[in-house]
Amino acid sequence: MASAAYDCFIPQAGLKSFLCKLPVVLLMLWVYFGSWYELRDNYICCSHGPIKEKIYYSRIRTAKLAENREPSYALSKNRIEIWQYGNKSSKSATMLSPENREEFLEELQNRCNNLEKDVRHMRKTG
Repeated sequence: MASAAYDCFIPQAGLKSFLCKLPVVLLMLWVYFGSWYELRDNYICCSHGPIKEKIYYSRIRTAKLAENREPSYALSKNRIEIWQYGNKSSKSATMLSPENREEFLEELQNRCNNLEKDVRHMRKTG
């Protein structure tokens, strides 16, 4: 009799596990399929699923091609690394992974007047 009662809970346990994992899977899918970047007049508009970010051209100091596997919103190891500077010397890095990195970087460099000279023409080879 005890085993019959236990068997009743197995489907519920599976359902509970499924329902607990479902939001995480949906969030991951949203981030994966909802990631895009758009160069606008004064800033880059970045969308990573539910997370949105504006990166103003006037705050960007470096932008270069990068290859790494550090955790970030970029969905590829082939990325563009952007360093932006805010008030009081605060700085932050953002990694982007547009489909055509070279074209995106070139257009970004044309729009950013504050890029450091040595970095503006820097390209990662290999």
